Amino acid sequence: MKHFKTLRFILFFSSLLISCFSFSYAQVQLSGQTIDEQGFGVPFSNIAVLSVVDSSIVNGGVSDFDGNFKMNVPVGEYHIRLSYIGYKTLLLDHQNLSANLDLGKITLQSDVKRMEEVVIESRKYDVEVRPGVKAFNVGASPASESSNALDMLQNIPSTSVGLDDEVSFRGRKVAIFIDGVESDVANILEQIPASEIESIEVISTPSAKYDVKSGESIINVVLKKGKRQGTFADATLGVGNDNFKRANANAKWRMNQFEIGGGTNQKWDTSLDNGDSYRTSYQGDTTQQDQLYRGSNDKYDQYYHFKTQYRMNEDNLIQLSASTGINNFDREKNFDVIYSDDEVVDMTLDRSRVDEDQRHWFWGNFLFKQSFREGKSELRARVKYGYSDKDEEFVFLDSTYNADGSFREVSRLDRVSDQMTGDISQRYSLDYEHGLGENYRIEVGAALWLRNSERIYDYYSYDENAEWEQDTGRSNQYIYSERVSTAYSQFNGKMEGFESLSYSLGLRAEHTSLDPHAVGIEENYLNQYWRIMPSVQLAYQMDESQSLSFNYSTRNKAPSQYRLNPFVTYYSPTAISYGNPYLKPESINALELSHDKTWNGDQVYLSNSIYYKRVKDADIHYRFEDENEIVNFTYTNVDAAASLGWELIANFKPIEKLRINTSMNLSNAAYTTYTSAQEQLRRRGTNFSTKSSLEYQLAMGFSTQLTMNYFSQQLTAQGYNEPYYFADLVMRQKLWDDKLSVSVKFADLLHSWERNSVVDQSDTFESANTYERNSVRYYLTVTYRFSKLKWGTES
Repeated sequence: MKHFKTLRFILFFSSLLISCFSFSYAQVQLSGQTIDEQGFGVPFSNIAVLSVVDSSIVNGGVSDFDGNFKMNVPVGEYHIRLSYIGYKTLLLDHQNLSANLDLGKITLQSDVKRMEEVVIESRKYDVEVRPGVKAFNVGASPASESSNALDMLQNIPSTSVGLDDEVSFRGRKVAIFIDGVESDVANILEQIPASEIESIEVISTPSAKYDVKSGESIINVVLKKGKRQGTFADATLGVGNDNFKRANANAKWRMNQFEIGGGTNQKWDTSLDNGDSYRTSYQGDTTQQDQLYRGSNDKYDQYYHFKTQYRMNEDNLIQLSASTGINNFDREKNFDVIYSDDEVVDMTLDRSRVDEDQRHWFWGNFLFKQSFREGKSELRARVKYGYSDKDEEFVFLDSTYNADGSFREVSRLDRVSDQMTGDISQRYSLDYEHGLGENYRIEVGAALWLRNSERIYDYYSYDENAEWEQDTGRSNQYIYSERVSTAYSQFNGKMEGFESLSYSLGLRAEHTSLDPHAVGIEENYLNQYWRIMPSVQLAYQMDESQSLSFNYSTRNKAPSQYRLNPFVTYYSPTAISYGNPYLKPESINALELSHDKTWNGDQVYLSNSIYYKRVKDADIHYRFEDENEIVNFTYTNVDAAASLGWELIANFKPIEKLRINTSMNLSNAAYTTYTSAQEQLRRRGTNFSTKSSLEYQLAMGFSTQLTMNYFSQQLTAQGYNEPYYFADLVMRQKLWDDKLSVSVKFADLLHSWERNSVVDQSDTFESANTYERNSVRYYLTVTYRFSKLKWGTES
């Protein structure tokens, strides 16, 4: 509450000062609408009122979603400058503002040369700031010709990609959106070519209109759309060490109102990893377990996508898209385990696991858009359908040896069949936006999520008759269903007489029903709950070059179906894993205050943000050792997890061909957890991370980019992760009028990527784990465009 009072005072005092200054002179109103060549409003265009004496900025602002603007200006004569990215800057000289002036509809002409530079010559602004959104224009990066969306996220401030390609933002899981719609495809980012990405938007505190299921922040990947006519196609071939091969092909044809396109991505790869874990148990005699791990994973991924759309006229759009894929995994893992009692070796164990895994998935989307009232209102209806299945089989073989190395016995020979027979998701949504005059807009919508899945887990042991016999005690059938109904309303507006201050007030209501059911367990785990989630966003355009924003939101995050499965999975004689059907949903409250400033156009950009986030009933991965010295891996809710942090983003262009991007994130994190004796414990720690990239454009189409990352010790719910760092290098050469691109990428250039984690919150055991991936990896990629990107007029 204290924070809100302080912010309210600052905004009130700032408004009072500006009002006193403004009204000390006679005021007139300047208004108008910026439109493009087709008559559509240009949103967030910049309007600057300049002194005729020295061209200093007297007043300025940003147009609304429809290109409308309105501001108060002292009586006088001024130059008026109107601009936006991709359009020619328009200067209206010597405008006499002795009375209210309505400029009417002002057409901004497309800067074709500028647009070609934006897409092809890497001239686009690095960062665009809009209310509630920071958009990073990654399409100009040298890596964009030889990587995918997952790689590009490595360059987004405060964003990291985990061991299993799980994306997090400021240390928390993030929801992935593609063109404004949340995606549930696990590997979708890896399958999107970076060359198809226009920008990556970071929405740290989503407003009520965003339907977020899997995270409290949003990474939105915006794909290139443009106004291309005719045929556009490209093909990519890539090779690298560790059996890496990749082949991409994409094609698109567009003529007037109709567009159709599709493509495929094929990838072969072998990931090599190794690690070491050391665990000490203090129950009874002190015992140790030291485990060495080596593994390889041969992967073959196939991805296919299709999209078509048709505009019957300027006011509507019908779009149909589909994507499908097959993921094949052949894994082999080997473990060497040493058991000690008071540091005296008791016995050793050799374990091997051979695994075959195949997965299929499909997603289909239907979208209908209808505009009304000359584009001031819009209706959107969307249907989304998803299907996936999984067929995995793996075999364990454990051989035990005495302390002197002599063979003791085969302690386990087991086979597991793990099948997901069908995971079906459906989403139906309806959204409507309605403009209310020049300064106000209301948005309403509703959505229904349905999900059903079935998992069959069969466990077999090799009996004395040399036959596989099913172990019914370790086999399980898991049936899961989910239903989420949600509705929202959001009001957007600008302060009357003070249009530089805009605001958004939203409210979302959500009802969730989760029903995890393990066959054979009669207990009912049905969990139903309501959530009311408000959001507030304020944005103040101080002048053309700087802005101040405040965002607050409350989000709800339900536990995943896998974390709710109560059945026990036996991974080894000393480790078991199971879910927790009693998990509560997380309630996430977040607020952020940001200041963004640019100098000399796009030459220097600086952003400072202070943020606070508190998660009630935080859902954590929890481990403990039972009385049999078996480590239990499960999930639980802790009272709260919180972080207070400061983020700095700085982008520099000291010369035309050189760009330096850096970001730093400093936060204090805290967890409220419990000891094994159920005593409350407050854990605190300071986390620091930084990312820097240097990009240099040389002559003759050659460019290079070096990216460096550092992460300090990171607090976890039961321990911490040790510091680590890594660097990537990309070099690219463009040939044949930019139709051919050849790039070389070195990942983990210094061979420094290593994750070390420690669990120290227990009076019964402690553990330390080290994990490494492949050594330095290199990739050679060749991309050919069959037609150079052309920009034309939208019909």
